Amino acid sequence: MNTYHIKSVYLKDSRIEKYFSDKDWKRADKKEKNVTLLYLDYLNIYDRKYWSYHSKIKNLIGEDKHKFTDKSNLDFYIQKPFTLYTYPYSIGQNLESFKNRFKKDKKYILKPTKGREGIGIEIVKNYHELTKFFDVDVKKIDFKGVKERQKWVIQEYLENPMLYQNRKFHLRVYFLIVDTKIYYFTRYLIITAAKEYKNSDFDNKEIHDSHYGENSIRNKIFPEDFMEKDYIEKINKDIDKMFRDLKSNLKLPMNCYPEDDNCYEVFAADIMITKTGDIKVLEFNHSVGYPESMDKRYPLFENGLDIVLNHYGYLEEDKMMKENFYRDVEKLNL
Repeated sequence: MNTYHIKSVYLKDSRIEKYFSDKDWKRADKKEKNVTLLYLDYLNIYDRKYWSYHSKIKNLIGEDKHKFTDKSNLDFYIQKPFTLYTYPYSIGQNLESFKNRFKKDKKYILKPTKGREGIGIEIVKNYHELTKFFDVDVKKIDFKGVKERQKWVIQEYLENPMLYQNRKFHLRVYFLIVDTKIYYFTRYLIITAAKEYKNSDFDNKEIHDSHYGENSIRNKIFPEDFMEKDYIEKINKDIDKMFRDLKSNLKLPMNCYPEDDNCYEVFAADIMITKTGDIKVLEFNHSVGYPESMDKRYPLFENGLDIVLNHYGYLEEDKMMKENFYRDVEKLNL
């Protein structure tokens, strides 16, 4: 019999049991280390006891993923016009070449290449602020467990963002990589800043950092809750093209960890929109969770697992959910 072991901070036991209830699977015993499916999320992925497990399928791809989720490699996988100018920088490197880039009030946003949750993000408006940040200010940052602190990206700051209820926002687009395939979820989470936007006060992260916090506008999904209806078709077409770029430039399949026979993972692309409806990919993220606002309306977890189990021969197509919101990038008609 197929067995599963799921350790999650996002998925309730009742939801997991409901998914497997009609599939003739059983929950693995606590001491059972050979399982069909091993699923871990959030800090559970760092729990060493799971390193001794052997699985037929794990929801974590191996070390290969860190190359394409490294913010400094974004331009390699996604070409213009879907990216902002992004320059990789290591602390101690000479910044002289940036002196002439701050023309016409040009601003840049600084990010650690492997940062998360907005940690370390800073906006600089001139060369003096840039050098001061890396010489002085960076030493004062609470990195909260982010280990890579030497490598950063200096990314062009989007000057003409489209707003959502007068706030800066980005779309979080979830996508699934399984073997040589990429599927993306066609409902996107709208993530806003905490306060209304203004083109000033750049040190105020509640204005300029769109982050899923307590004061963000919550539970909003694209396209249903999106107000700029005239741009929906263009945004969707450009996201299709962006994923075709990614599929063309990403070397698949990625390696699994040695203890796993097969693997997959759900990633997320963070995408801003300009006033004229152009998409700009900010970064790719791994170790993403399942937000409650998405899960209440769409089966992000269930749709993805259906695809994975079917791909590896553990679920027949007629047992899959009737409606699946993922799209196969290979089948996009562009």
